[in-house]
Amino acid sequence: MRYRSIRALENYKAELRAKGEKLTIAELIPIAPLNESNGMSSFRMHAGMIETRQEDYSRPMRLVGSNHALVSWQQPVPDGPWSANTWTNLIVWLETNAPVLVDIHADLAKPVLFDLIDYSVGYDFALPPNWRHMQSGMTALSTATLIELHENHPAQAWTNLLSLTRLVQRWQVEPIHVMHLTHRGMCVRAIHTTWEALQYPGWTDVQWAELQACWEALDLCAGVDAEQAMNRSMVIGCYAKTRQNSSYIISLFTQTGYGGMLNYIQENITRDPGEALHMAVLVPLWAFWFSFDDERSFMHRTQENLEIIRSIQKQSRWVNQEPCPLTNWNRRTFILQEVFDSGEGQRLRMATTETKRRMLVAAIALKRYQMHHGNYPEQLSALVPEFVSSVPMDFMDGQPLRYRLQKDGSYLLYSVAADGKDNGGKSEMSGNVSAGFKFGADGTDWVWPQPATPAECEAYNNPQTVKRGKEMINSNVFFIAPAASIGIEYFRQRWQGQNNYTTRLP
Repeated sequence: MRYRSIRALENYKAELRAKGEKLTIAELIPIAPLNESNGMSSFRMHAGMIETRQEDYSRPMRLVGSNHALVSWQQPVPDGPWSANTWTNLIVWLETNAPVLVDIHADLAKPVLFDLIDYSVGYDFALPPNWRHMQSGMTALSTATLIELHENHPAQAWTNLLSLTRLVQRWQVEPIHVMHLTHRGMCVRAIHTTWEALQYPGWTDVQWAELQACWEALDLCAGVDAEQAMNRSMVIGCYAKTRQNSSYIISLFTQTGYGGMLNYIQENITRDPGEALHMAVLVPLWAFWFSFDDERSFMHRTQENLEIIRSIQKQSRWVNQEPCPLTNWNRRTFILQEVFDSGEGQRLRMATTETKRRMLVAAIALKRYQMHHGNYPEQLSALVPEFVSSVPMDFMDGQPLRYRLQKDGSYLLYSVAADGKDNGGKSEMSGNVSAGFKFGADGTDWVWPQPATPAECEAYNNPQTVKRGKEMINSNVFFIAPAASIGIEYFRQRWQGQNNYTTRLP
């Protein structure tokens, strides 16, 4: 039986290679650009010099209703009434870091940001060295933009906003899962910050046209297939290492964020000697035998997701297709497949960020139209060809983004979301008031927020709202604890052979 599993795995790998798939890390390492065009080295150096504390940063575009958000730079307190942050503190932070930000602006004037990583170590590396610097630079530029808007310094605010946009546009993201997640988070932060800038009246059409061109040039679907292929090649290496040393699996649980599951296993071993014997037998047996079916199952799911991703990239729209269920596999013998992401969640994260990007491009074009004509257009088609080359399309169904001019002169802009159903712009706020631009549950559309009304701003600063916000901030169980406990419960049921687990995050 073991040799049959080995042959089946090798045959499947040969089948993938015959299709042109690359299964080794060496085949997938990206080609470095010319040094003179690469600003990453100096950017990393300067971003590492930013002096900051957690309270030195401000978050843009807080939702206060289904379709409305606070304009943060207009608020008396930058991070909400329950925050200890003040504009005075932020101004001091900006003055301290002003020389470093000047250097960062120069770094981001170069056409590409590319970092060299030792991919050969596979999953045995810590986070890539530029991870922290990208996050720090992004947050600093976003916060600096909000401060300058609050202080009514449009030229300085624009410099920071343009650099922030260049940071997400010019970064050649490494084909590593955590770096793609980081880049999407940075894009969302940049989109939120640009939404804030759209509420400021002091920009010119030339400026907006430049920023719009940067966002139009950004393809958030590009490279996702390469990331998935690199992830697969690294996981193949992990399977090989566990067969050489079955204790290697424990380090994988730790460094991939499954420490809670590892603790659960260790607690059961301590309480139940029979469980200890079970572990002592099962893990080596899995490494010797079941790991081959485990690996082939993972590769099947990854390949199916790769093909769906490539279909999305080719069509430039969402493909609502799930991989076939693995009904013929013994799920209980799978261990590593539960640790590694085979790409199913990656696709929806890609789609939501790309949808936000397209709505931002449409919002900028609408702003430019309004600046020229004094009002917003009746239809998106009026933007063509002066402000966009074609009608902005909804990534989720390949049709034009839904748009409706409101009676008060504002507009409703939205996507039909993952279910592909037009619910007329119905949406619901996802998360708490400080969560930012998050998409709601099934049965709702993804709506581009409008500025909060005076009544909503007043309600946001209401003492009861402040009390509730402080309680959420002081509570460690608002999100983290439920997520951790559900993750451990999921593994417990899977470990015991239960395949009907249905618990979801709150």
